[in-house]
Amino acid sequence: MISKRKGVSFVDILKEKISNRIKKIREGIALSQEDLAKRMGISRVAVSQIENGKRRICTEELIQLSKIFNISTDILLNIEAVSYTHLTLPTKRIV
Repeated sequence: MISKRKGVSFVDILKEKISNRIKKIREGIALSQEDLAKRMGISRVAVSQIENGKRRICTEELIQLSKIFNISTDILLNIEAVSYTHLTLPTKRIV
């Protein structure tokens, strides 16, 4: 579940949401971290770090995951459910 910590950035929330979604889908299709890592050409540790939000995932890896999971990247990202009410906005005007 996405935390509602005060002052958390949108990027942090999105990364946490994507990480949780990847893990949930992987477990839902009974794919081990090791098997997913082999299919992606990365280490099992890297998969673990992605699922725990300790490693950022690049666009190419998102596309790979969507193909492995046989879903669109839109479904994988599933960002429409993110709540924005607890985010802080910058106080400086950006020109």
